[in-house]
Amino acid sequence: MGTLLYYCRQTTEACKGIRYASKSHPYKYGTSGCIYTSGCGVCASLMVLRNFGVVPATMNTKKWAAECVKMGARAAEGTNMAKIAEHFKKFYGIAAKQTKSTETLKKHLRNGGRAIICVTGRGKRLFSNSGHYIYVGGIDKSGNLIILDPYWYDGKFTLTARRKAYTKVKNDREVYVQPSALAADIGSIWLFTAPKGVKPLCSVNDVNHKKPKPVAPVVSLGQHILTAVRGVYKGCGADTGRKKVSDLSEDGQKHATTAKKSAFAFLKKGTIVSLLEVKKAKSGNLWAKIPSGWICIWEKSDNTLFVK
Repeated sequence: MGTLLYYCRQTTEACKGIRYASKSHPYKYGTSGCIYTSGCGVCASLMVLRNFGVVPATMNTKKWAAECVKMGARAAEGTNMAKIAEHFKKFYGIAAKQTKSTETLKKHLRNGGRAIICVTGRGKRLFSNSGHYIYVGGIDKSGNLIILDPYWYDGKFTLTARRKAYTKVKNDREVYVQPSALAADIGSIWLFTAPKGVKPLCSVNDVNHKKPKPVAPVVSLGQHILTAVRGVYKGCGADTGRKKVSDLSEDGQKHATTAKKSAFAFLKKGTIVSLLEVKKAKSGNLWAKIPSGWICIWEKSDNTLFVK
């Protein structure tokens, strides 16, 4: 299952043409004063907004870059995150504070917050050899930070022995790393808290991710095909007891997994069955009455349907 996080990457062809110039870096397509070369702060902060769900999908990299310039966040050598934090509070109700503590960061993430880390290019250099902003979209049950790196390119996290050893990429884009491995490279950490009532998007591996509760499908009566071997029971639910092959209808016995009359009855995968009644058991599983008895046709625990 893939990530649920919105990802903004600066290393796209389109970003070469998005202006983000400063006096030190005038705009030149793809090589200076553009998001491709200087927009990690823009991309990381846009991920905060989009993953908090406080801006529409129409707020894209180009529009947000223009907003950053307008608010005065474009610095000589990058992005002034303090200016963006002020803007977040004023216009979106997003609270922000700074820390250098990875313990504070971990607690913040477990409480549903998000963060932007400015790495310095020191330490293990897992993300950059110089100053660079990365977005922290959560934390997994093993305490790994779930990071989206704006400056992504193929092979980046296998480029050095340290990156191979200390990072792991999942879902094509999420980079997992222990805070202790990143600590020596951290210049600053910005912690962001969503406004009340806002539920941030989460990676499926985040400790705060909640799987949606399975909803029993609507299954019509009539003929269906079994997609797996199914046991035949006396009633609606496993607690009613299994039937034996000898208890099945003549047609049911032809499609049983064994011809032994005294064996418990199982119908083969691919058997055509006629559903006479569909009912939900106490367990939440969906059961169906067929001429030979009752079979479970949907299991709630893994949201699996056994007829088509």
